Amino acid sequence: MVKGLPVRDWDQLQERLQRTLEEWFPAFWASARGTLSPALDLVEREDAYIVRVELPGVRKEEIRVMLKDNVLTIQGEKRQQSEQKGETHHRIERLYGSFSRSLTLPEEVDASAVTAKLEHGVLEIMLPKLRPGVAPKEVPIQ
Repeated sequence: MVKGLPVRDWDQLQERLQRTLEEWFPAFWASARGTLSPALDLVEREDAYIVRVELPGVRKEEIRVMLKDNVLTIQGEKRQQSEQKGETHHRIERLYGSFSRSLTLPEEVDASAVTAKLEHGVLEIMLPKLRPGVAPKEVPIQ
């Protein structure tokens, strides 16, 4: 408690500060809380969207890519390497743990043609757009 500031006011001040930090500096605030939020780029071409996500040190077996209702979700986990005998950590700045990023795509994509590859710590997801005049495929219910 700040000297002279009632507990209730202090709590409101903390909440307001947290909301401001989350709004102005989302990447910094996520790392300060220890939550992984990998950086990504979304590029639009005439025929497709390309999403590139920085995932250094993450193996492809530790990543899930899902597309549902035009929302792309990337989930996974960055695991810390086991400590070797005789090693003493003096500083650990890299973040480890689960991550999840979702983004709504501006147009419909052809879900049957989506591809993904992981190369040099960058996950690249190719999301072809539906061609004009082609109706989305209706999936029959069994």
